[in-house]
Amino acid sequence: MNQELKPWRLDDRQAFADLCNATNHAYLTMDFPVPMRQADARWWLEYAVGNDGITGVFRAVYVDGEIVGQVYLRKMEQAKGQISFFIKRAYEGQGIMTQAVSDLLEEIKEGNWDPVVYAEVYAKNHRSIRVLEKNGFIRTAIKKHVLLCKDGSLSDQYTFEKKIWQNNCFVIFLL
Repeated sequence: MNQELKPWRLDDRQAFADLCNATNHAYLTMDFPVPMRQADARWWLEYAVGNDGITGVFRAVYVDGEIVGQVYLRKMEQAKGQISFFIKRAYEGQGIMTQAVSDLLEEIKEGNWDPVVYAEVYAKNHRSIRVLEKNGFIRTAIKKHVLLCKDGSLSDQYTFEKKIWQNNCFVIFLL
């Protein structure tokens, strides 16, 4: 199996819509419409392509030449970046997203990105929690009944964080 991350392209609209429509919708945030229409896919890709390397890093996850997932990091306030990801149902549980998150974290170490990365996850989203834990993220907060699920119920939200680089400052005093 050949896996790689590639930047999104504007002509990936159909592949992005197909990806979103083949994903477990229960844990997608409310800002991802279901079903994903062409206009919605175009809007997201214009955002991702236009902001890649500026306010975030947006990557398609390819397996054997097919787009099967997405992983991205957006710069947020207070020196933190927010990571998000999803994958087609048919590819869940194969370690693909665990590797994709690892690859993205390696990529951002090379740039001028925030020292702390965090993720907010539905408490019942055990697969995503496992991806984060395997990549060294630590649960730092639990918010009770704060996320509105697509089925109308409320869910707890877990926050996971990982420091991706250490800001070491050396101060020299001259007397």
